[in-house]
Parts: sequence; C-alpha cells; structure tokens
Amino acid sequence: MVQSSKSIADVDVFHELLEDVKKSGKLVKITACFDVESLAAGGLLFKVLKSMELDAEILPDYVPSITELNVRVLGVNIPHTECDACIVFQTSSEAQVSRLKNSTVVRYPSLLPGLINLLREFMAVSKELKYVAASATYAKYIPRIKELRPSEEDREFLSTLVSEGLLEAVEAPIIPYFTSQTQTLAMGIDPYVPSSLVRESLSETLRLLSDFYKAPLDKMKLKTYVIKYGWFVRDLTTLAYFLTWLLDVKGFEGYVSSVINSNYMRNYYLHYVKSIKEMKERVDSLISEKPNTTKAKNVVIRGDPSTLSTTLIGKVLWGLNVLDPSKTQVVIEYGGKYYVSLASLTQKNRRESASKHGIQGGYAVLGEVPS
Repeated sequence: MVQSSKSIADVDVFHELLEDVKKSGKLVKITACFDVESLAAGGLLFKVLKSMELDAEILPDYVPSITELNVRVLGVNIPHTECDACIVFQTSSEAQVSRLKNSTVVRYPSLLPGLINLLREFMAVSKELKYVAASATYAKYIPRIKELRPSEEDREFLSTLVSEGLLEAVEAPIIPYFTSQTQTLAMGIDPYVPSSLVRESLSETLRLLSDFYKAPLDKMKLKTYVIKYGWFVRDLTTLAYFLTWLLDVKGFEGYVSSVINSNYMRNYYLHYVKSIKEMKERVDSLISEKPNTTKAKNVVIRGDPSTLSTTLIGKVLWGLNVLDPSKTQVVIEYGGKYYVSLASLTQKNRRESASKHGIQGGYAVLGEVPS
C-alpha cells in the first residue's frame, strides 16, 4: 500500500473512485501510454473495472483527450496535466501518492507490481495476468546479452512469483528455454541466434556464440524464468519478445484484448511463431550486409508489417551489436509505403504522426522514409 506524507493511500484513492462511479454511473475512461508495460497496466485496470460490472473503455495515448461530462479518467504513464479530476498511475523513482489540484498521481517504482498489489484488494489476480505483468515488466530488460539488470523492485516481483510457485529461476542458454534441444535451436530468439552459428550440438552453438560476442562461455547461460504453470509459453523471455511483437503487429486493439482475454493471446502466439523464421531471415540479412548505422537514423527492411515487428528486430540487432535502437530505428518498406513503430516514438511525436498518417496495427504508415 503506497502512501504520501499526508497518509493518502493508493487503495483509498481507488476506493473513492469506485464509490463515485458506482453512485453516479459514470464512464471510466482509461488512457495508457503506448508501450508494452503501460498498456498491460491499462488492460489490467480495464479488466478489474469490468469484473465489477462498471462502464469502462480504454484508449491509447495517441488518441486526443477530450473533456467530457460524466466521465472519470484513469491515466497510465501520461502527464497528469492532460486530464482534470483524474487519477494517473506513473512509474517513478519512489512510491508516492500526491494530490495535484483536482487530480491524484499515484507513483510506483515498478508499475505493474504496484498495481497488482493495489488491485488484489478488490479482486483475485489470475496466474495468467501475473505472467503477463511479469513479462511486460521483464520486456524492458531484453536482450539479456546486454546484461540490462532489473531494478530492485522488479527483481522482488519476480522473486515473489518464484516463491508463489509460478516461476522457476534456472540457468539456461541465451536461447530461450523450450521442450527439446531441437526446438530450442530452431526457435531461439534471444538474440535471434544467426543461422550461420546454429549447430546440432547446443554446446557447439554456445561456443560459437561466445566467439561471436567475444564474451566468456559462462555468459552464454543466464538466469531464465521458466513458467511453471502449464501455459502455452515456457519462459518469460519468450513471452516478453512475443508481447513486443504483438504491440507492433496487432497494435492497440490486439494487444489490449490479449491482456484482457488470454484466448486471444494464445491465438496470436501461433501467428508469432510462424513469423519467427521470416524475422530471423531479416536479421541474418542485415548481419551479412553490415549496414553503417553510425549516422543513419533509419534501417529500412522489406517485408510485411502484419508479420514483422521492427521493435523486436531492433532489440535483436542491438544484442548483436549491429545498431543502437535509441539512435537508429528499423523501418519496414511494404507496397511503396513505410511503416514506423508507434512504440518507438515519443508521446508528442506519436500523436502528431497518428493525426497525419494512417495507422495499421501498431505502425504509422508513411509515404516516404521518415526524416
């Protein structure tokens, strides 16, 4: 339970909202930042409100906010200045609840664990939602080869799921954990092991990767969180890559519907698995081409945006030291159009792009290469 210096608790803030909505019949409008973590949080809030039979809707942050009567707004990682008399949940360096004019800002060092801790006061949080929350949190730390270390709060959340028997922490190859060695080699996507380095022997593959990365062999095995509950995904790393792909390819509607209903997620996962080969081909091609990304703002690949995730490919290429996604973005060329991931843009640029260009899935569709 998060409290401010004036002893305002997050659970009290949410309880006040629920009481107001139940008495007035107001619509609750959730606006979430367009990223894997924030939209997972928005979907979780939506599901809780719907379970209470309250009227709710959820929108991405690139849809302009409109002041409406008889509406309460919940924001997720949006500026509190964008709404009036609203509650905004934000990721911050410290846990705090603040009253700012007519609005309330609830800050968590780790967004999804903070929200789950709050919402379990009002409903039971399912295993599936905990896995999605864990993976959406974990998505910030891929590719693992970059040794992006989770924050203390995120590590505590993962440790809690281990202690609950939902996850098992094991030392495993940087290739995701699958049911068999053959499947691991064929499906490995952390970090999309180049085809030229794959051998029938897993140990030989890891040795070649060690040489490729110029890293000690023991770095080729890292802590992996295996999902204990019999689900369709075996580990958090694979799930994190899938969620990243899902936001690009299926966009806001596909992503949020999957958070709310895991049946949608299971179906989309089959599409994702089919797309892996094509994405690996794009990665292999860029590795062989060795593009000069020192000054280039864009790396253009040809392919179908209904299959390829530029955010995921960018992370993989970063792991392979081909580019830095913070400086160079991957753009898809398809049918004479250029597809830019909305998740790669700032909120301001995302809104501008959405107002000027068409949207397909999680991409803005441009007539020329972005400048």
